[in-house]
Amino acid sequence: MLDGVYYPLRDDIDSLTTHMNALQKEMDTIQRHLDFQVEQSSSIDRRTRPSIDSDHTSLRGKLVTKKFLQDKLDEITFSQDLLKEDIYQELKDISESTHARLGMHQRNIGNLQNRMHVNEVDKEIMKNKWTKADETIRSFIGTSIDNSVVASIDGLKGVSIDNP
Repeated sequence: MLDGVYYPLRDDIDSLTTHMNALQKEMDTIQRHLDFQVEQSSSIDRRTRPSIDSDHTSLRGKLVTKKFLQDKLDEITFSQDLLKEDIYQELKDISESTHARLGMHQRNIGNLQNRMHVNEVDKEIMKNKWTKADETIRSFIGTSIDNSVVASIDGLKGVSIDNP
């Protein structure tokens, strides 16, 4: 159920993370390049540049590039944080609705079990009633047959085999 929501969003986050890491590596490369250029200064005093005018333009361009990359990295990080918040909220909503449905189904199952129990009790009561009715009918039939046999026998008491 969560595959349709969670995994595509996770893939987007992974993609943004990969892109952010690539930008960070590029920024590190530019920083090392800038540091290397500073080390190659032709000045005897490494803190003093031979010409302020010539290095100022290239350093300014590199600084702008570094600032641009840092801004892009911040933008991606911000987007990634928003995406994570959206994912967590979506998962929370899914979890709440799933728990609500589960509770509803559990109540339905409880109601069905109760109805099944009531039906079993009713079935047992009816079975007992039928059994009692069967016993009463058998008793009645048995008594009727016994009485008719007795009456037949009583009628035969005065009859003799010798007297036709």
